[in-house]
Amino acid sequence: MDKIKEEIEKDKQEIEERQAVFKRDYYKYRKIAEQYLVQESYSDLVPFFEQEAAIKISQLDNTMAVLRIAVSIYQMEQEENVPIKILDGLHTLEEVEQVYLTSKFILWRLLFCDEKKEFIDYVADKQLSIPHIKYLIHTSAFEKADTAFQIAMLFKEGGYFGKAFAMLNYFNELGGDPELVYCEMADVCFQARQYKAAADCISKIQNPSGLLNQYEQKWGITYGS
Repeated sequence: MDKIKEEIEKDKQEIEERQAVFKRDYYKYRKIAEQYLVQESYSDLVPFFEQEAAIKISQLDNTMAVLRIAVSIYQMEQEENVPIKILDGLHTLEEVEQVYLTSKFILWRLLFCDEKKEFIDYVADKQLSIPHIKYLIHTSAFEKADTAFQIAMLFKEGGYFGKAFAMLNYFNELGGDPELVYCEMADVCFQARQYKAAADCISKIQNPSGLLNQYEQKWGITYGS
């Protein structure tokens, strides 16, 4: 019985020691992250979250978890040379948390409440990037391909042709119907008066069906003409 008590006490001591280490590391790494934000040294947050301790903290603390997500989006934005990134102009962990969680909430409002105007207005006002939107879809939408297509159509209707084309490309990556993808890409190009690009999109349709015929009537052209 004494041996069992000793083992219990030993386990309790080890738990307390781990908690003390976590608490010490948590405040240390949180302070470092906050300093990077204040200094707008956003690129330094990428290697910061490659450290084992920072990763572990982000797995146990919601605020640091959101920062890690935002840094992942920021990294994708860097790779795609996006001019305005998710972290730009943010200087506190609370600001980062608010920006990301609000964008996630706005997407949910679109999906569950059909708040189309709210979504488009928010994207335009906050200048959300395509990598940011793609991340939201990937992590927060049940029907990813359908969501990507829905957002592409909203962008097209709103005249955001570059974003519409990018979302159609993402829809294609998610397994969207190729004929629909290229017909809609061509439609975006026609509306943007990029006629050669539209013809290039049409030429990629390998086995055209009645769907292409519907778009041809809209455009007033015949495939292959």
